[in-house]
Amino acid sequence: MLKYTKSALGFLTHRYGSVLKKCTLLNLSMLAAALPAYAENNPATPSNAPVTQVVTTNMNNHLFEAINKQLRSSDLGHKSTTSSNNMWHGVSVWADTYYGYTKLDNRPDTYGFDIDGMGGIVGVEKQMTAHMKMGAGYQYDAADVDGHKRKNKARSNTGFIYAEYQPNAMFLNGMIAYGQSTYRDKNKAPVKTIRGKYHADMLSMQTLTGYKYSWSQIDLTPQMGLRYNYIKRHGYKDGADQYVSGKNMDIFTGLLGVNISKDLYWHECLKFRPELYGGLSYDFVSNRDNAIVNVAGGENYVVKGKRLNRMGFQIGAGVTSELSEKLTMNLSYLGNFRQDFYDNSGLLGLSYAL
Repeated sequence: MLKYTKSALGFLTHRYGSVLKKCTLLNLSMLAAALPAYAENNPATPSNAPVTQVVTTNMNNHLFEAINKQLRSSDLGHKSTTSSNNMWHGVSVWADTYYGYTKLDNRPDTYGFDIDGMGGIVGVEKQMTAHMKMGAGYQYDAADVDGHKRKNKARSNTGFIYAEYQPNAMFLNGMIAYGQSTYRDKNKAPVKTIRGKYHADMLSMQTLTGYKYSWSQIDLTPQMGLRYNYIKRHGYKDGADQYVSGKNMDIFTGLLGVNISKDLYWHECLKFRPELYGGLSYDFVSNRDNAIVNVAGGENYVVKGKRLNRMGFQIGAGVTSELSEKLTMNLSYLGNFRQDFYDNSGLLGLSYAL
């Protein structure tokens, strides 16, 4: 019996082996072709929208705008010198609060999202010499992201330092910030709601230089600079028992703009400065937030992350008022626009010279 069985198996292998091999290879190729479609259509798939990138860059835009406002407004109020022996002489404390609304439109290959973001910044600044000042502070940011059947809450804590050198009408400043964020993702899949929690680290730096031209009592300040964002999104396991790999991302941006302002007086007791700003930005480097997703059973697929258009432009407006010899208040608007994307933010700040 065993002899006939071996003969039958040998005959089948010889006669149909090539057919079986072709069928096996065909099934494997169909499976490989189906994985990308599975990744695109499976409701449990992590989003390919650039949520982490946009939340981080928005947060840094608010921070750097607040610092720039503080540096610009310090010469409107009481300007301290370093001639006193008092350790608090030349020290200012300042605080900013902000709210922003962001929208990324739906695109053919990805769903968009809306972000409601708000936060607060506190800082302390010291006039080190007649031409140089330094500062440091803390930022807290909360962003609620609403996408297609998805919601994400991001909470961030950031520390920062900055310095500016201004020997005359020319200035050069630099800022560096480090922060950590926690994201809580909720995906409304058909069977159940899939939840995930992951963390991200951020390192951001900016340098900016410009020159103030005075013409008919109007100050015209062209400026240019560079900004670098490093984002490390950590890997995590979501509620569908999928492991989503981490990703390191670099965003390197060139900045070019012009600020127009004028100092005004009202009844010789109130001094204030209205300002307008217009600028361009371009991302020389902008990594995509790709991820390898491992599912139960050993299979995996790739989520190809999207990114914003490289070119953007900014508009801004604001007013800074000297309420007293030591107290200064500022209110400003900042808009960032790219293809299929916009972010509108309002900032309110106070500065007090000790």
